[in-house]
Amino acid sequence: MNHSKSNIPTKPGKAEIEDHSEPQYPVAGPHYGSYSNRSNPAEDGSANVWQGQWPQKNKLTDGFFYTAPVGSFAANSLDLYDMIGNVWEWTADWYAPDSYRAEKIAHNPVGPQTGRSRIARGGSWFCSPNYCSAYRPGFRGKSPPAHAFNNVGFRCARGATSQRGEAR
Repeated sequence: MNHSKSNIPTKPGKAEIEDHSEPQYPVAGPHYGSYSNRSNPAEDGSANVWQGQWPQKNKLTDGFFYTAPVGSFAANSLDLYDMIGNVWEWTADWYAPDSYRAEKIAHNPVGPQTGRSRIARGGSWFCSPNYCSAYRPGFRGKSPPAHAFNNVGFRCARGATSQRGEAR
């Protein structure tokens, strides 16, 4: 599947592809910048990333050469699964290298209105310490929306609801 051909609902109250700022806290919880209460997944196999020297040897410490079934690894401190590793997660926002370098950073910086690549987060099974190492929570990557890869996917998010079930 590629990003531009995905048929994700975007109506209020429906699940939609996250924008790039939404997963930041859920990825790391109170441990932003760490591996979500884990040690380094490239060493201990706590997430699906390449363990070893890429591309020569994957030690398979995590048990998987390519993608792993959802929920194969322990949840993070917020009880969320697969927030790093396995597949890059496309976001709804277009990539710009200077999105976070602007003088006035908004609460939810959305970047440019158009572009060549979407922001991708979380790294994938393809990431290793010597190649990419982007499986840390704060890393922002990019991926062209017209291309499909076996290490790219997406996560849907639904807006919060009140205790009465109303969309906020």
